[in-house]
Amino acid sequence: MSRIPYISVALRRRLTAMYCPGESIKTHKDETKHLRAEYKKKLILQGYSKGDANKLSLSICSYKNKIFSRSTLNCYFKAVDSFQQFCLETLGSKRISPEEASLHIQEFVNWNIEKGFTSQTIYTRLSGVCKALGLNISDYEKPKRHYTDVVRSTRPAKNDTYNSVRAKKALRANRIIGLRRAELCTLALKDIHFISDTCVEIHTIGKGKKHNINLISNPDEIAELKEMIEDAKRNGLEYLLSKDETRNDADLHHERAKKAISVYNSVCDDMAAHPERRAYYQNEILRVFAENGKTLRENLDSPYRCRGKNREKLEELGKPTVFDRVAVLYVSCTVTNHFRSDTTVQHYLIK
Repeated sequence: MSRIPYISVALRRRLTAMYCPGESIKTHKDETKHLRAEYKKKLILQGYSKGDANKLSLSICSYKNKIFSRSTLNCYFKAVDSFQQFCLETLGSKRISPEEASLHIQEFVNWNIEKGFTSQTIYTRLSGVCKALGLNISDYEKPKRHYTDVVRSTRPAKNDTYNSVRAKKALRANRIIGLRRAELCTLALKDIHFISDTCVEIHTIGKGKKHNINLISNPDEIAELKEMIEDAKRNGLEYLLSKDETRNDADLHHERAKKAISVYNSVCDDMAAHPERRAYYQNEILRVFAENGKTLRENLDSPYRCRGKNREKLEELGKPTVFDRVAVLYVSCTVTNHFRSDTTVQHYLIK
C-alpha cells in the first residue's frame, strides 16, 4: 500500500493542474456570462422568480477550476503550505488525504484567527485551500475583510532606505505611470505612445490577459518619461527598465497608489475650477467602458461614500469618507484599470 503524500504536495499538484498560462480569463468570463443568461431564461420559464433564477445561475462558472496567473498560483501554494502546518500542529500529521482535509477547513480558519492573522490573510489562505479541494469558500465562517485594516503599502518596509537608491528609477517611473510590478518590469518602449504634448498612452497586458491603457497628461511627467526613454535607448534597451533596475523588492504598489491619488486630486481640482469639464470626464468614462465591452452600472451623479467599519476608521484618522465618483471612475479607467469605484477607493485612494 502506497504511503499518503504530504497534504501540501497533494494540493500543490491539484493547483498546478489548474494552471493555464496563455488562456484568456475574459474569454471564460464572457462564456460564463452567456451560460448564466441562458440558464436564467430556462429557470424563469420553469416558474422561478428572477431573483431566485439569478442566485441559482451564479453556480455556473467556466473558469472555476482554472488559475490564469503565476502570482496567484504561488499565492495558493503558500496557502496550502500553511494548511499543512495547521495539520501538523492540530492533527499531528502532515500525511492526510484531501478527503480528510476537507473535514477540517473551519478548524483551519479558527486556527488562523487564534494565531492573530489579519482577515485578509485568512481569506487568502482559505481561498487557496478551497480552490485546491474544490470547496466553496462561502460555506465557511470567516472574519470580514475591511480594507482600512490592510497595511500593504502603508508602513515603511525594512529595505525602503536601500531601495530608495537601488530602485530609484523604478520607483519614479511607477510614480509617473502607475502600473502593477509585473507590468512595469515588462514595459516595452514600443508600448509607450506619445499622442500629443499632453497625452501619453501606456499599453500593457495586465491581470487576466486584459489589454489596458494608462494615460499620462501632466507635462512635467511626460517630459521626465521622455528622458527615461532616451536613457533606455542610449543603453540599447527595448524596455523602459533594465533587468538590474527591476531586481528589487521596492514598494512599487505604493507609487501606483500615489499616482491614483494624484490623478484623482487633479481631476477634482479641474472640475472645481471649470465645472463644464465634468461632462468631458463623464464622456471619457463612458468611452473607455464601451471600448472595453463593459456596462457602467454606477450613477455618475452620486458621490461614492465609504460605509461601515471603513468609514469609522477613516473618521478616526481624519481622512475623507466621501469621494467624487466621476473623479474616482476616471482614475479607475486610466490608472488602476479596475472599472469599479469601490476597489479604486479602498485599495488606492484611502491609503
